[in-house]
Amino acid sequence: MPTDRDTGKRRGTTILERVRIIESNALGFSQRDIALKTTISKTTVQRLLKRWKTTQQAGTRTTQWSPRNSDY
Repeated sequence: MPTDRDTGKRRGTTILERVRIIESNALGFSQRDIALKTTISKTTVQRLLKRWKTTQQAGTRTTQWSPRNSDY
């Protein structure tokens, strides 16, 4: 996950970053080069490209979470 430049904390990738990663891969750049160019970890680049190749979706997962039942 990339880090926020101001706080140094980890954050999720933005849609724009994901699109740039996918476009760079389509242009023939290696995953390592993409990671260096975007300052996003190679693991995150690999995970995003794997998801893109299998589902053709660059966005976040769209699962619905239901609240847990509490037995209080």
